[in-house]
Amino acid sequence: MQKSGFMLPRRLQGLQPTLIRQFFERALPDSINFGLGEPDLPTPEFMRKEAARIALEEKNGYTPHAGIPALREKIAEQYPSFLPYVMVQRATMAEQQGRLPDALRWLGEARRLDPRNLDYCEHFARIARKSGDYPSAVEALRWAIIQHPTIPTPRAALVETYFEAGEPADAEDALQDLIRLGGDTPETGRLRKLLDTPRAPPGA
Repeated sequence: MQKSGFMLPRRLQGLQPTLIRQFFERALPDSINFGLGEPDLPTPEFMRKEAARIALEEKNGYTPHAGIPALREKIAEQYPSFLPYVMVQRATMAEQQGRLPDALRWLGEARRLDPRNLDYCEHFARIARKSGDYPSAVEALRWAIIQHPTIPTPRAALVETYFEAGEPADAEDALQDLIRLGGDTPETGRLRKLLDTPRAPPGA
């Protein structure tokens, strides 16, 4: 194997380029390569300070495969159709950190931007239930049912919400609605067992 007059040692001739090198070589001809070279302009002071701050905060490892969350949010903000996704990501992070009011606020904004999205409604209802805000959970689930009348999941969640809120009559009505939609199923059987479970009223 010879290239540019240079003969590779025999022990190296069977080696293949690494996957990273293969990706590098597939770049379009007009791509800009940031991997090599030395700039001939002074680095702006704000960039030097920011680099020092990042180094001092030990943010020196590889970034997540999906990208830095703050950068992803800024990019998504340039595309309005992605804004609900940004709100949901913020809500998920807030929930993981135990900041449920913030999670509800972000999910509420996602619902405002995309009111027919079933996932946003159900996610909002789940966090509202977790927060003990059952009226808000009921509102979100009833809205989801109006928007998606043939989908059973918000109806099942409504049964559980009424049960947790100490409203057995409303839970029974919601269960009957679910049965009328799709008949008796393993899910309705599970919910029936749930409603038959003795439960102390909230605050008791």
